[in-house]
Formats: sequence, structure tokens, C-alpha cells
Amino acid sequence: MNKQDTRQAILDITAELIQELGYKGLSYKHISERLGVKNAAIHYYFPAKADLGSAYVEQMIVQFEQYRDHLNSKYGDQPVRLLNGLTAIPRSFISKQGMSCPLGTLDAERNFLPESMLLASRQLSRLLCEWLTEILEKGQKQQLMHFSGVANNKALAILSMLQGASLMASANQAQIYEDVIEQLFLDLAIKS
Repeated sequence: MNKQDTRQAILDITAELIQELGYKGLSYKHISERLGVKNAAIHYYFPAKADLGSAYVEQMIVQFEQYRDHLNSKYGDQPVRLLNGLTAIPRSFISKQGMSCPLGTLDAERNFLPESMLLASRQLSRLLCEWLTEILEKGQKQQLMHFSGVANNKALAILSMLQGASLMASANQAQIYEDVIEQLFLDLAIKS
């Protein structure tokens, strides 16, 4: 395995372990056992656990931005399809062995996160909220979505609802997430 592949393998295993154990429970020993290398190999790429955690969240930000940009370029004038794309993000984690959305996992552990990781996590939350706000504004302007109040506040309420539904669904109750999405579409008066 070359250096880039090894670094990525470490980040992939980190993502799995954070979902399973949380950031606080994550150790280099867990990673080295799954990867079949010594702890020193992980320290070579990520000298401190905070470096590893920050790289993990920064990777999530890049992945989100690529996903958002792809959907915006494909469905930019179709806010309902964009909303479906946004709600597919937590669904993808729920379908992976009942995991919750990583952002929810990190938010639950915010008191244990290093400052750099906490800042990156907040950036990801902000990016999600900005995108959802844009979607809601487009939907309202096109009279495809109906809600009271300011789009940014509605986006915050929806993201909170999705995060809660994701956590509940991760306890082997995936249908809960689908029920919440159905209710969301009803609340926004979206005809599917």
C-alpha cells in the first residue's frame, strides 16, 4: 500500500470506529488492529488523535461539498429533488448497519472533541444549514414548499429533526427516519 492509500485506509477505519465507539472511545490500537499495522504507522500520518479527528471531519466536509455541488449542478432549479438529496445523507448511514449520521455522533461528544475537530464539525453543520436554507428559499419562491418564518430558522429546525430521527433510527428502527421524512414533506406541503 502506498502512503496515500495507507492514509486513506486509516481515515476509513477511523470513520467506522467513530460510528461504533465514538471519538472518545477511539484509540490508535483499535485502528492498528483493524489495519494490521503498528501504532507507530498511524502516528506517522497523524501524530496526535486530534490530528486524526480533524482530518476525519475535514474529509467529511470535502465529501459533502462534492455531493452538494454535484446535486446543485444536476438539480439546481428543482428544490424538492435537492431536499430529497439532502435527506438521503443520513439515510445512507442508517442503511449501513444502523449507524447514525456522523455529525450527530460528533455533536453528542462535543465536550470531548479537540478544538480543531469541534471547529471543523461546526463548519460542516454551517454548510449543511446554508445549503438547506437555499433549498427552502428556492422551494418557497417556486411555491413548491410552504412554511412560516425565516428559511434559516426552518433549516435549523429540520436539521435538528433529521439528526434526532437519525439517532432514533440507528437503534434498529430505520422506519422512524422514513416516517419523519414523510412528516417533513407534509409539513412543507410538498406533493410527492
